[in-house]
Amino acid sequence: MADCRTSRPLSPPGLRATAWVWLATPAFALAAKPVIIWASDPVRPGETVVVRGDAFGKTPQVTVSQAPDSAAWQPAEVLQRTDRTLKFILPATLKPGIVSFRIASGPEISEPVLLNEPEIWWTQGDQTDSATPGGWIRVFGLNLELKPTAKLTLSQGGRTIEIAPQAVDAYNVKVALPESLEAGDYQMSLVTSENHPAARTEIGAMQVKPRPAGNERVFDVTKFGATNAMPGSIQYYTGMMALGQKDSVEAIQKTIDAAGAAGGGVVWFPRGIYVLSRGLTVPPKVTLRGAGRGATALSWVDDMLPREKEEITRLTWGSLLYKPIKNPENPAHPFLIKGQGHFTVEDLAMYAVNHRAGIQSDPPVADNDSGHVKIRRVVMRLNRFINNQENSRHYTNFEDVFIRRWKEEPQRGQTWQGAIHLGGPCIEVTDCDIFSSMSAMVLNGASGHIARNRIAGVPKHWTILARRTQRLIFEDNECLNGGISLLNVHAMASNDGKTLYTSNFSREIYMANNSIKDSYLKDRDGGFVSDFHAPLGVHTGWAASSNGTTATLAKATEGSNLTQTWQGAMVSVLDGKGAGQVRFMKSIAGTQVEVDAPWLVPLDQTSFVSISKTLYRGLLINNTVADAGNAVTLWGGGVDMIVAGNRSDRGGSFNQIVLCHGDQFIPGIRAQFLDNTITEGINWGAGYIFPRASLIGTYSYTPLSFERVIQKNKGKPVTAPDYNGPLGIDQVFRRNRIESSGCFYAGGMMANILFEGGHVSHSDVGVEIRETGGRWDDAMLEGGPVDVLVRDNRMLDVTQPYAGDYLKNAKVVE
Repeated sequence: MADCRTSRPLSPPGLRATAWVWLATPAFALAAKPVIIWASDPVRPGETVVVRGDAFGKTPQVTVSQAPDSAAWQPAEVLQRTDRTLKFILPATLKPGIVSFRIASGPEISEPVLLNEPEIWWTQGDQTDSATPGGWIRVFGLNLELKPTAKLTLSQGGRTIEIAPQAVDAYNVKVALPESLEAGDYQMSLVTSENHPAARTEIGAMQVKPRPAGNERVFDVTKFGATNAMPGSIQYYTGMMALGQKDSVEAIQKTIDAAGAAGGGVVWFPRGIYVLSRGLTVPPKVTLRGAGRGATALSWVDDMLPREKEEITRLTWGSLLYKPIKNPENPAHPFLIKGQGHFTVEDLAMYAVNHRAGIQSDPPVADNDSGHVKIRRVVMRLNRFINNQENSRHYTNFEDVFIRRWKEEPQRGQTWQGAIHLGGPCIEVTDCDIFSSMSAMVLNGASGHIARNRIAGVPKHWTILARRTQRLIFEDNECLNGGISLLNVHAMASNDGKTLYTSNFSREIYMANNSIKDSYLKDRDGGFVSDFHAPLGVHTGWAASSNGTTATLAKATEGSNLTQTWQGAMVSVLDGKGAGQVRFMKSIAGTQVEVDAPWLVPLDQTSFVSISKTLYRGLLINNTVADAGNAVTLWGGGVDMIVAGNRSDRGGSFNQIVLCHGDQFIPGIRAQFLDNTITEGINWGAGYIFPRASLIGTYSYTPLSFERVIQKNKGKPVTAPDYNGPLGIDQVFRRNRIESSGCFYAGGMMANILFEGGHVSHSDVGVEIRETGGRWDDAMLEGGPVDVLVRDNRMLDVTQPYAGDYLKNAKVVE
């Protein structure tokens, strides 16, 4: 994986020693000497390695070695090859573990590359960018299986501390830091085993800071005039407030302001119910703390209008019945609890019936003090549509009220509101129980830790929506009634919805051990579904040349402020010279693009380049999806995505779908789907009325050339590139199982794909390779999957094991 380890200087160290050798080699030598850009791992003996590179020639030879000095080389069987891709079998006689391989083309031999060595994608502390004594450090990446001798080493000056790490899974290591650890800057290294020098990986730096000293001075809301509104006797009432209850919002806000003026503190809510008529504003360093989520409740009422009792003669059961309000024009509470950032809400419950956002902080681009919001052990029951069933006790025209409120909800993703609506670094939402009548969680530019929550909502699209996320851990959550989209769907918006901010990337996402079920919402429901909207990119077309970190495009880019609005965009090569390389944009002007690292293989006029939004390095591990539209769909592409150990019970497909909007697209590169299971493949939902089978595979929606057809049919100048190459490349599907009603599938403009070691049973088709992708008529266009290897897949009660009009272009090895 040389390219993915050298493409991002911002990523932690731990690069292969051979990764930069080629950069010192003259360009003319690269044409003859094989170059390895990427190779798929983890991989076991007897399995196939998928390789992307350059100058492999017509009869490449592969040799492998497990000796640390790479002295004992043995041949490996090559099953499929082009000049830039190659698939070979790792000999079954090898032991599991780290292995070197190299490729020879005639007399020229590539530099050796390691497989199965630990590869660090990112690190994260309990404060995201840093860690604290008694806190934790997480290490994410590939090949992180720990042996009994595994250790993490923290070095500072001449002092070294060794800690035994905990293996969470093969992609995630957790280290608990001792309380006695001194603050300072530490260099970290990880040893997963002792049998190979490459088992020791230099991770990089982590700053350990003293735990933030909180002001524990207590400010009791009842001392400032707040009143416990808990009914003192058995009551049956239909008003928004019980008889004799008092609005405590002014007293509570005074308490909060006093804590803020003191430089922070704990605003204490003793046991009881507190009625509020508007939202609370929380300054930094203030904690709102209750006596427990079952003991303290904050209740935001819909209205404070006076009520009249009904005549007693009209009652049949003797209760206190109040006349319903005819049609109050009460605006929704814009928020219930709001702050810039650096505040905490814990150990209480929240109830509201007419609101937009629940707990809200500013997006990071709007306020530099955003983030660092902690929500712990909070129950939220937020239903703006309390009258969404026939209930005329509050309003006489309750149906009109419901319809009006529903229509008033924002219709665009930028302005969606959530029960939890947070932005910025170091977000924590843990051990909460959340229900929202709209989206349950909206994250803007967020990083942090979301764990052990029960999350339910009835949104128009997503239960959980996140944009421009980076280093986000989402684990051990139970999610109901809607899908999860931890990516950049739309632009971010200010809390008032008036200012939009760009959202061009999401990266470094760990989503693991979550349960997602009972999702029947529109066409985007389900487990993890990444979803991108136009503009998808700033440039699609051919390169002319490259030199170091500069690429020269064949055609100048159009638009103003492109560097400012698109800095950090993904620059990827899909076809031609240097295909498979991924870099990140630092600047762009005219035909000149500056990227973050030199090109391993120089580009030329055959190199097809996309400069696009980014979904990069996601780990979706051991999640269970039941009764949903999609289990995991990488909608819009993604680079270095691992989907492993997940289960779908009538939960839809595991797939990557690359789509185009206009003449731009986000490529799909280096996606690996490993050890996933579909138990019951017949699936209903996601906008489909008729049940359908589930897939494990990859396909493209309309290819770029389709935009040329549209432009021509509309009588417009044809400006879209005349490109018929792949939109997704280098994808591995290994050891996946479909136990009924499904198949492995590749369709559309995809290339260099492996289906290996899978199992399909009780289905019509086992493996299908077709020209058809999604949403386009194959009668209008030509092209389909190429460079596909189907190997060692088992079929049980499958009517047609192999099918498809492009199966002829694939190699099947049984």
